[in-house]
Amino acid sequence: MLVFVIVPFMEFLLPVALKLFPNMLPSQYEDKLKKEEELKKRLAVKIEMARFLQVRVWCEWCECVWGGMGRWWGWGWGGDGCV
Repeated sequence: MLVFVIVPFMEFLLPVALKLFPNMLPSQYEDKLKKEEELKKRLAVKIEMARFLQVRVWCEWCECVWGGMGRWWGWGWGGDGCV
């Protein structure tokens, strides 16, 4: 008997649950444009992180090999020098 009372009221809490956990929404209700924008944002973050890590590794290598001379000569990816 209690199930007949609780289950219908759980439907009222569904919008609250979707607001708290937006990934619970099934993929058939997702907008394709929104999904593509999310993928583009993630790709941009990955590319930026890769560039940062490339510069850091390059500078660490210069520090190790030449004792920091690469920093004085302005070596780095794109002439930015070390981070």
